[in-house]
Amino acid sequence: MKLKRLSCYKMQPILRGNPTFIHVSLKEAIRATRLLAFIFLCGHLCPTLSADNKHPQAPTLLNMEGAMIMEETFTGTEFPKEWTKGAGDWSMLDNTLHGSQRTSDHHIAFFYRMMPLPNPVVMRCDVRFEGNEVFAFAFNGTIRQDDHLFVISVSKDEISAKAINSKFDKNDLGGQIASVSHDLSENTWHTVTIEVRGPEMVVYVDPQHVLYGTHDKVGRPIGNFGLRIGGDDNHYGSIDNVRIYSARKNPIWDKRKASLK
Repeated sequence: MKLKRLSCYKMQPILRGNPTFIHVSLKEAIRATRLLAFIFLCGHLCPTLSADNKHPQAPTLLNMEGAMIMEETFTGTEFPKEWTKGAGDWSMLDNTLHGSQRTSDHHIAFFYRMMPLPNPVVMRCDVRFEGNEVFAFAFNGTIRQDDHLFVISVSKDEISAKAINSKFDKNDLGGQIASVSHDLSENTWHTVTIEVRGPEMVVYVDPQHVLYGTHDKVGRPIGNFGLRIGGDDNHYGSIDNVRIYSARKNPIWDKRKASLK
C-alpha cells in the first residue's frame, strides 16, 4: 500500500481547502498501521518458513531467539573451511551435507566445528532420514575437541539426551538425561531445535515431539560442537541449514516447564 505523505508544511492549506483529502489519508494511515501490526504479530507468534521453504520453523520454548551468530547452508561442492571432517563417509550432495557411518572406522561419523557457544543458545538444524540412521549433536567442552559433555540423538522413533563420562576425570560422570518417543518419516526434511539455558535443555523436532532435561554438564562452557550420523554402512542421511542464535529467557517458560516434566 502506498501511503500519501502529509507534512507539517502542507497541513494548514489542506485543512482550509480539502478536508475530505485529510479524512481519506488518515483512514489509509490507520489501515496501514493495523496491517503492519498484524504482520509484526505473525512474525513473532506464528511458525515461519526457513530460507529454503522446506518446512515450518517452530517457535522456541525455553528461550527467546536473539541475533543469528552462525549459519551454514552447505552450498556448493566443497566442504566449508570452518568445519573439520572426521570419521565416516561424507560428501556435499545437492547443497546438503550427506554422510554415513563406516564400520571400518569403528566410530560414529562426525563432522565438527571449533566454535564456542554461548549459554543461553538456540540451535536449529534440518535433517533427512534415508534409512535407519541416527543423527546426533555432540556438545564438547574446552579441554580439547573430544572433551564430550552431552549428546542429543534423533532417530526416526526417539529423541534422547545423554551426558558423557569425562575422558579426563574418572569422577566426572554422565548418564541418561531424558528420552521421548516419536514417529518421523523418511525422505522428508525435519527441523531439530535445541535450546540450552544454564543446565536446562529443550529439544524438539518440527513443532512437536518435545524433550526436556537438565544436567550439570549441559550448563558447562561449550568449546565446539559436532554433527554425527550413526548406523550401518550405507545408511546415509542429509544435514542442512545449521543455524545458531544468541538467546535470552522466554518470559513464559516457567509456566510451560511444568507441562514438559
